[in-house]
Amino acid sequence: MQKKLASILAIALTLACLTGCGNTTSSSGSSANSGSSSSSGSSGDTLKIGIGCPLTGTSASYGELMKLGAELAAEELNANGGVNGQMVEIVAYDDKNDPKEAALVAQRFCDNEDIFAVISHGGSTQTLAAAPIYEAAGLTNMAPSSSASSVTEQGYQYLVRHVIREDRQAPQVIGFMANNLGFEKIAIVYANNDHGQGNLETSLEVAEQLGLEVVATETYNPGVEKDFSALLTKIKKAEPDGIAIYADYTEGGMILGQAYQLGMEDMVWVGQSSLTYNRLIELAGVDALQNLYMTVTFNPYSTREPVVKFMEEFQAVRPGEIPSEPCAFSYDIVKVYAQAIEAGATKDNLALFIKNLVPDQETFVAHDLLLGDEVQWDSKGDVTPRGVEMLKVSPEGEFVSTDIAVDVSGIDMEGVVG
Repeated sequence: MQKKLASILAIALTLACLTGCGNTTSSSGSSANSGSSSSSGSSGDTLKIGIGCPLTGTSASYGELMKLGAELAAEELNANGGVNGQMVEIVAYDDKNDPKEAALVAQRFCDNEDIFAVISHGGSTQTLAAAPIYEAAGLTNMAPSSSASSVTEQGYQYLVRHVIREDRQAPQVIGFMANNLGFEKIAIVYANNDHGQGNLETSLEVAEQLGLEVVATETYNPGVEKDFSALLTKIKKAEPDGIAIYADYTEGGMILGQAYQLGMEDMVWVGQSSLTYNRLIELAGVDALQNLYMTVTFNPYSTREPVVKFMEEFQAVRPGEIPSEPCAFSYDIVKVYAQAIEAGATKDNLALFIKNLVPDQETFVAHDLLLGDEVQWDSKGDVTPRGVEMLKVSPEGEFVSTDIAVDVSGIDMEGVVG
């Protein structure tokens, strides 16, 4: 994984060096650290926020929901006068869920002086490919779903993320399997990318802490493989009590559907929010999902006022669907940017302001977000840790909330968090 990450970062750094970015303030520039005023990064009465996400290909549903979340937040802000009198405009570019394309998208945003900040990319690999380019430009980029622990371990000043890092999410999955379900033997299925590898590493550490036997670990190449019968046959022979699955809705749906066809209908699966898309149900079939549990940090069924309002807006556009976490957190990021700007952040120091690193600034706390009523970020750019809730799929084919409280007792969280 380290070799793969190094090559991606090298490509992105080369692009950053070969092509100058529109905003010439570097990551070490004095204006970024001093809190001094800068150009608005907008055109006239418009505040432009970029979003890089997959809008074509097999991950298009993922990106379309990210874009929709950002647009809903912009519409809401504009209906209330905008941000300091400026109307918010979302500018979306297609990164095709590909790291090379993500780097090109980042360069395109940097070349556009009107872009104030960016909602950066769905996948961790894509975010890591784009991050050096944003960093060279001093352009704030905030990720709604890039949970790989490595994302905020690179020292980037201008990168922030609005999702709980995986080394705090995977322990919830394994803790649930050991403590809530009482399993003794588990298997792990994971995507062969930064997100999947990180979840695997953390899961193995937590399983060892809890005395869980991991009888099988199987990986796949996302966007490439469609036949998972060999992988599933190996796991079936290992006879686990349950399976942790770190996959998105596309491969996750195919894996769960094929497992059901192979006679694994009684197997318990535990996954994460990356599965909570209607497309999962279409691919797997309702019957194949009755023993699936999904941990989420955004619960669309919450009775909190910001969530209720957001759900009304979302379902007016997408009736019968539930929003994904990247959709909800893209919505949140637009709100975070707006609140920070209204509190005094500039284009040059926006990321540092959100992290509370601008000298003499008042402590920045974002309020009334879908992630929580009060949200802060640490100096690395990681959002304040919080617990998870659990969703399932009903026999009627709908995602439903549960009252399950995940038990993480016996887990040394500090021992697994980077």
